[in-house]
Amino acid sequence: PERASTDRGDMSGLSQQDHPEVVVATSGRSSCQTCGESIGKGENRVGMVGRSSGVSCMKWMHPQCFALNMRIEYAPTGRARCNADRDGALIGKGEPRLLMRMMKTSCGGEVVAKAQQIYKPANAAALLTRYLSVEGVSVTAATIGGLDELEAEHRQWAVDALEGRDISSREVPVGTPATKPRAAAARSGGEAEAGGSEAAALPKPAAKSAAKPEGKPAGKRAKKAAGAPKGVASAYTLWCKEERQAAEYAPLSFGEAGKALGAKWRSLSDEAKAPWVEASKRDRARHAREMEAFAPAPGSPSAEAAQPPTKKEEEEDDDDDDEDAPLSKRRRQGKASQTAAAPPPLPQKEEEEDDDDDDEDAPLSKRRRQGRASQPASPASSASPAASAAATYAEGDRVSSAPGRAMHGRQAKWFPARI
Repeated sequence: PERASTDRGDMSGLSQQDHPEVVVATSGRSSCQTCGESIGKGENRVGMVGRSSGVSCMKWMHPQCFALNMRIEYAPTGRARCNADRDGALIGKGEPRLLMRMMKTSCGGEVVAKAQQIYKPANAAALLTRYLSVEGVSVTAATIGGLDELEAEHRQWAVDALEGRDISSREVPVGTPATKPRAAAARSGGEAEAGGSEAAALPKPAAKSAAKPEGKPAGKRAKKAAGAPKGVASAYTLWCKEERQAAEYAPLSFGEAGKALGAKWRSLSDEAKAPWVEASKRDRARHAREMEAFAPAPGSPSAEAAQPPTKKEEEEDDDDDDEDAPLSKRRRQGKASQTAAAPPPLPQKEEEEDDDDDDEDAPLSKRRRQGRASQPASPASSASPAASAAATYAEGDRVSSAPGRAMHGRQAKWFPARI
């Protein structure tokens, strides 16, 4: 095999979708991401685009380490695309796929996947031939990691696809994905990818506790009473129960089937949805009948909610409403309560003393005006309403009140009703 004769000196415009490159090291400063050993000047090395401090950069590996990091497996989902055909069809769930990975050794000696690219086996044949033909690589298409985990009838198909043979007339096999393939791939690496079982001995991360923290308030949603009638089903729910039984949804996951059902429901016409709408109305009528006949057990949340509130609860609820009222409304209520709770008329002597206190607290200009008004009135003005305002009134006379101020506070002022 020929040695690569060019190096990648331009690091601008890097993308994690770029295919791995085989180049010759121009210096002896780089080291392998997988084994950690240095790569000598003039030696072949494989570069993959990775991330470092938020910047895309080229990471290097020995060709042998890169080949050992490759793995073929069943696709755990149907959402990935082949990196060699980004506009092509998705890789179906359970179909064989090839992973080209950059494995890195952590400080604790654990090998984890830092970057990976996904390929369909047939689309990766040309790239794989280039990588495996580099000097010093002992891995072949028939010994790539993960082949021994495929089903026996699928292994030959995968080998033929990786070696570039024509498989267009053969059906793509579909197998059962391994449990948690991503976690297993992250813990395996190096010689373990060639068929070893060292990854199984690595400790698994501790599972997160499902218990809720203490002191967290419970939700406002009331618990459903035991034996309560079943809720109302919508037209879409009834349609999904019937449509989900079709064979086309069997190989799909729960989420994928939900997306497909939602898209198909939106495409239906109103005439096609009409039977399910009518079924939902009948189910709503059924729920209403059963709720009328349903009697919740004593002490259940439903029974407590059905009990009428006590007088004490109503008073507390009224107090809460008053506290929540706007400030302007509370001020108006305060004025009304002061007027309604006004004290009865004072006797003549006490009233005169109270007026004297008000006069002493009044400003100087007001007291001067009051002094002029207290001078003897002329006979012509003795019968005027202003003069009668100073008259006293006996118990039983009709009086009126109006808001006033005394001692810088609000207070009702009393005077005869005829004024």
